[in-house]
Amino acid sequence: MPAGQNSSDRPPGSKAYLCTYSSKSMDGGITALSVALTSPASSQDISTAKSAPGCSPVTGIGDFACLQWTGYFRGEAGGASANVVLTAVRGDETLEMPYVTSAPTNGAPAPDGDAMARALAQAAVDAGWGNGTPLGVPAAPAS
Repeated sequence: MPAGQNSSDRPPGSKAYLCTYSSKSMDGGITALSVALTSPASSQDISTAKSAPGCSPVTGIGDFACLQWTGYFRGEAGGASANVVLTAVRGDETLEMPYVTSAPTNGAPAPDGDAMARALAQAAVDAGWGNGTPLGVPAAPAS
């Protein structure tokens, strides 16, 4: 059953916009996507985004963009989740898009990290965050 929500709740002092979407199925478990846009972003917001650990650079988006992977793609014990986080900076705005999938149930296959990453990156470009160069998305780590 898909469910979506736009939240008027913002971090203290922030003009962030947050949109979340989640779905649940017997086979696929739980999937959640969040989109947070902070505008204007503080220099600290931008610095934090640019120094993210485990950042794999994405080309074709904004001034700075990176993907981070955890969960299945890192082979974590128990496979609690498969996470892809796209963080981008453009001017004085920051965009963060986490995509989280729970462990598969009933023998469902593990999520496709490459497909998740491509979808997030393309969504950012489609939303006007492209910088005019070809979109380049790094491959997800092997599971």
